[in-house]
Amino acid sequence: MVEHYEPRSHRRHDLFGFADLLAIDPSRRGAVAIQVMRDSHWTWHRNKLLRELRVRRWIERGNHLDCHLWGKRRGHGRGGRIWVLRVREARLRKKPLTSG
Repeated sequence: MVEHYEPRSHRRHDLFGFADLLAIDPSRRGAVAIQVMRDSHWTWHRNKLLRELRVRRWIERGNHLDCHLWGKRRGHGRGGRIWVLRVREARLRKKPLTSG
């Protein structure tokens, strides 16, 4: 865990301003920064992250940014609700080639 809590201000601070966790995945090149969030408004959060220069530099240098999205879903059995994890990688869009 690379996020830290500052008791005086009662605030949490992410590593580089966007990472809650840092991991190494042997099947991928580079490091994996993980941002944990609710699954509501995923597209808005992804777009906000990708506008950050620090995030863009992280990805451009061969690292990854995974978003762990937690949401409540209908559970099996007595109709309860359970927390479900979805993992999505935030990727930069390829810039279209321009002529001339």
